Amino acid sequence: MSSFPDVTFEILIIPMGSVTIPGQDITRGARPDMWSPSGISLAPKLLFESGVKMKSVLREIAITLLMALVLFLGIHYTVQNTEVISGSMEPTLSIGERLFINKLAYKFGQTPQRGDIVVFVPPESLGSPLDYIKRIIGLPGEKVQIKDGTVTIIKADGTEFPLTEPYIAELPSYTYTSPVIPANNYFVMGDNRNNSGDSHLGYTVPLSDIVGKGLWVTWPFSKFGAAPNYKFSQ
Repeated sequence: MSSFPDVTFEILIIPMGSVTIPGQDITRGARPDMWSPSGISLAPKLLFESGVKMKSVLREIAITLLMALVLFLGIHYTVQNTEVISGSMEPTLSIGERLFINKLAYKFGQTPQRGDIVVFVPPESLGSPLDYIKRIIGLPGEKVQIKDGTVTIIKADGTEFPLTEPYIAELPSYTYTSPVIPANNYFVMGDNRNNSGDSHLGYTVPLSDIVGKGLWVTWPFSKFGAAPNYKFSQ
């Protein structure tokens, strides 16, 4: 009677749709990054991690867009980039020069001062759709007298003092005396006195029509720096 040798059978549990290869670390036909050495799928874990990474990227994009919006609105409501398009402020500002205007300069209790360069909405009587840029000369309650090439300020108490103006192109060739400047209004003049549609034509500028104060010259680079506002002693 013949005897049969002892035979040991090894049963392999194979994931559906694949075949385990003895001696191999992965399942035939599967990507190494999608299967574990034991043949257990890692795809759900990778999908979860991909979802987390996507959420993180979307969050970063949202934060970046929000910061860009805040920066844009901040710049829009505080600073205006202005180009000089006339020669009325020569030689201080020439055609084509650019400067930033501080739109908050007079919004928190500060008031325009003599010598400030301002951008403002001109009166309708001038028929201009564009903003003007001039220098503030007369303050509320004062009179401005222009005579014999000199600008003289007449204060409310009657005292007078002539202005020394090193920034003008030439002496004004006309004569004019303003009425008393109303409250919250300002008398403005261009530095190019004989080529400027300014307050010697009979208008003053309400504070509410002032867009802002000259802050910084950005072009040309040769003039890059603080706007040429002028500080008077009185």
